[in-house]
Amino acid sequence: MSTLNRRMDVSELLNLCVTKEELLELLEDVDDDTPIMFACDYGDRGDTQQVIPITKMEDTAEDTRVLVESGYSTTGIAYIEERAYGLDLIDEHALESMKHQPIVVLS
Repeated sequence: MSTLNRRMDVSELLNLCVTKEELLELLEDVDDDTPIMFACDYGDRGDTQQVIPITKMEDTAEDTRVLVESGYSTTGIAYIEERAYGLDLIDEHALESMKHQPIVVLS
């Protein structure tokens, strides 16, 4: 089973991510004209890997979205607006604990 095909908490997911420095190191020997994509499990019985082109990058430093546990993700983590899904009904301390370090999201 892939590491990302199981439930985890936000800090565990963040610990699995590569840093910018590590990503640049991984791409160092890749030709400049090489298309960059990512793959993820489609979620079917055959564990089909769908390939998705990376078309944009978002820096989340000023973002209002948070990483939260969710049943709608293979990893168990979703990236949603703070106030979505009734998060505005929980106390500010709990909401603050959901916030994370700035991340970069490729999509």
